[in-house]
Amino acid sequence: MTRPLRVLAAVQLRPIESGQVVMNRLITSLPFNGVELRVLDASLCDEMSQMGGLSLRKLVRLAGLPWRVLWARLRGADALYYTPSGPTRAGCIKDALVLLPARIVYRATILHVHASGIGEFLHGRSGLWAWAARRALGRCTLLVRLSPSTPADQVTLEARSDACIANALPDESALLSINRSAPPDDAPLRLLFVGLHIPAKGLTTILDAVERLRATGQRCELETLGSFNNPTYRSEVANRLLGTHLAGAVTLSGSRFGADKLAVFARADVLVFPSTFDSETLPLVVMEAMAAGLPVIATRWRGIPDLVEDGVTGILLQPASGPSLATAVAVAIDTLAADPQLRQRMGQAGRDRFRAGFSVAAFQAAWQAQFQRLAASLHGAT
Repeated sequence: MTRPLRVLAAVQLRPIESGQVVMNRLITSLPFNGVELRVLDASLCDEMSQMGGLSLRKLVRLAGLPWRVLWARLRGADALYYTPSGPTRAGCIKDALVLLPARIVYRATILHVHASGIGEFLHGRSGLWAWAARRALGRCTLLVRLSPSTPADQVTLEARSDACIANALPDESALLSINRSAPPDDAPLRLLFVGLHIPAKGLTTILDAVERLRATGQRCELETLGSFNNPTYRSEVANRLLGTHLAGAVTLSGSRFGADKLAVFARADVLVFPSTFDSETLPLVVMEAMAAGLPVIATRWRGIPDLVEDGVTGILLQPASGPSLATAVAVAIDTLAADPQLRQRMGQAGRDRFRAGFSVAAFQAAWQAQFQRLAASLHGAT
């Protein structure tokens, strides 16, 4: 009898508000036939606010991570499943430290790319760190992207095989319906932004748009979910909220999870997500909005068009920068504010699209096929 494929999943399991962590937790919780999935928590930080900086705790965790990955190989793991950090110098150095020794001893390496554009970032860069990162990330056994619209990392990193597997989420419509209530006819339009609170994710753009709309008399309010990782930007936003047209119109709700998070989605009318974040791929927040039956205003950026169908499930905007994008967001909000029936149609179409294409069952089946193909290859080479 053929023994199971033993896969070490060296993945971040914290901070839990990260979309990548959500997917790491999902894939490591699913059963796969013929696969023994062993989980190694590769988290370097516990909260989003700790990401991007250095600390003694992070350095200690990083120093021990390559040894834990090698120890798992000595205990019989065949393949390494790893989620690269993303297209930054610090991220590539971390990946090189973990993967270079592992690539020598593991029979196969699977890279699941949640932060796209790594190959583009490394192209043409010089220095020992860039050489090490290319050696660590290049020519892996299998590279999995989330969307065909994201940068072709499988080409730039010369992966031996590749696949596209979309993210997935459990359908929590029952809990959403419990929390949802119809707003009064004269209620302001309730906008929602979810994500790391940084300009590239679109928060500044949304504030600009809301400020313009309220200056013209449009009644809209914004609630945000997520955290800041930059104290300077946090102060900048806090000061803006004291202004004439934003005072009392914006609620920063921080990080919410489980039923509390669903309640926020249930009371929203529209998700606004004008991201131009370099390593954006297939954002879970957009998927969550579709599952909740919300129309989405977003940018034609990375994998977002593979989620949002312009004019059907939401409104897609060109990913311009500065005032022009804020103006486009304001126009889109105004359009949806004026037509409740359009919001309802788009929200229902988004929910239908979510149920048809982004189920946990489909995600599990796609990964099962990849694991079976890898097992056949490795067992055939034994």
